[in-house]
Amino acid sequence: MSLTRLQYRERIVREMDAITSGRWDQTAGGEVDQKLGVVFDQNWRRILNANRYYRIVKRTPTSDADGKYAISDLSDLSSPDSAKRLYRVLALAVEDVVYEEVAFIDNILTTVHQQNYRTWWREGEYIQCTPVLANKVASGIWVNYLPTRPENLSDDAQAVDFPDGYEQILIWEAAALLLSKAGAESGAGAELKDLASELKQDMLQDLTRFSTKPMQMIHSDEAGEWGG
Repeated sequence: MSLTRLQYRERIVREMDAITSGRWDQTAGGEVDQKLGVVFDQNWRRILNANRYYRIVKRTPTSDADGKYAISDLSDLSSPDSAKRLYRVLALAVEDVVYEEVAFIDNILTTVHQQNYRTWWREGEYIQCTPVLANKVASGIWVNYLPTRPENLSDDAQAVDFPDGYEQILIWEAAALLLSKAGAESGAGAELKDLASELKQDMLQDLTRFSTKPMQMIHSDEAGEWGG
């Protein structure tokens, strides 16, 4: 069962033996919640690097006159309690054709000469697709995402989105980060980080695999690997 922001904050300060301490701001959205947010994002990035499909959503933005899709359209921040913040692009399709990611430096003139390679790359705050298709709704841009940071939840009663059974990782790591303030109790913080590290390894092993099917190394469909 997910813990609320208030439950996290209470357990963090209890681990620190700092329930009545005024040294850390324990108000809603304050210092304790902010440090919880730091380790929250760190761990979600580790989770999505271990299993890129653990949080996934499909976006269908519209390109501009230059055939570019705004990266800001790949996040959904409309609800403070269920935000989906872009982490990585997993796949992109336009007109029901999957486009291949390439490097900008190797395709500088592609958009000028309108070569018919179906590719995309990041260009600043945009995704550039070729061939250039102006004002085109993407068939789908699939991305994984980071949930709402704890300090940005609307109130203390909201649940913090984190894998069930592994909430203690955030508690220990946030407590360790807070204890390191001004280097006053870095030793105690180091012990908590060690505890969190062991539990984190278990979590990542669990989340990497969804089924018991053995993992196998296989070839890709890249033409270069087939000599084609």
